[in-house]
Amino acid sequence: MAVWTIEQLAAFLRFAREDPLFVLRWRVALRGLRRGEVAWLRWVDVDLERRELTVAHQLVHTDDGLVLCEPKSAASRRTLALDPETVRLLRRQERVQRRLPPVRLHDLRQGAATLALASGTELKVVQGTLGHASIVLTADTYVSVLPRLYHDSAKATARLVLKAVRATNRKIGKARAGA
Repeated sequence: MAVWTIEQLAAFLRFAREDPLFVLRWRVALRGLRRGEVAWLRWVDVDLERRELTVAHQLVHTDDGLVLCEPKSAASRRTLALDPETVRLLRRQERVQRRLPPVRLHDLRQGAATLALASGTELKVVQGTLGHASIVLTADTYVSVLPRLYHDSAKATARLVLKAVRATNRKIGKARAGA
């Protein structure tokens, strides 16, 4: 086991300051959280007013993948005090996260279907891409219509009609010229 000196830790934290995982690394370095504990730490487990965080769950890698479970032992379920700098960093991280739209992983799947349709991909292809047995499920559940699609549809419909009108006008014009 290797343990960093305070100077080495300070150099690492200075180097990692702009890393998106900086606050996570800071909490591990200063509060000794396990990898699985810090990976599943949620805002509901953090009380910034009381300057505490509670280790209530951990993420564990198993043969079946990642599994959410109770802490390693009864002693692992604990509440840790936070220093003012950690609270400041967590408040900043919370502000940054609130500026991002709250997108769940499944929302990305729905977005992929919507974007595929917006790009002109046929609904049947989107159905196959998502692995749905029914095209109705794809259309009703996973595909939300982008406002741009309404405008594109209106333009395409108008182009189709105007093209027919021009063709009709040409025929009428030719008929009049020949009469």
